[in-house]
Amino acid sequence: QAQSQSENQIMPQQLYLLGKSYRLEFLPGYGQSVLNEEQFICQIYLPEEFHQRSDLVLKILDRLLLAQARDYFQDRMIYWCQVMQIRPRIIRYKYLKSRWGSCSSKDAINLN
Repeated sequence: QAQSQSENQIMPQQLYLLGKSYRLEFLPGYGQSVLNEEQFICQIYLPEEFHQRSDLVLKILDRLLLAQARDYFQDRMIYWCQVMQIRPRIIRYKYLKSRWGSCSSKDAINLN
C-alpha cells in the first residue's frame, strides 16, 4: 500500500520567528496553538491520530504565523502611516510570490 505524501514528509521540529527559535511541542486533543515566548516553545494541539500528519501541522503553523504577523504589523502600520501621513483603506495579508508588499492606487496595502 502506498503511503500518502503527508506521511512521507518529515515533521517540523522548530519554528523560527523574528530571529528566535521555538521548539514544537505536540499535545493531544483540540485547542488553540500557543506560542510561549518565555520558554521558546510552540504548543500545537492535535488529536493523536493526526500527530504524524505534517500537512496538518504546517496548516496550523501557517495560521499561527498569520496571527502573529497581524499583531506585529498592526503596530508597524500605525507608526508608518503616521510618518507618511497616509490612511490606507484596507490592509490585507496575502501570499505574494515576488514581493514583500504593495500599495494600490485605491489605497489598499498588501503584505506578504
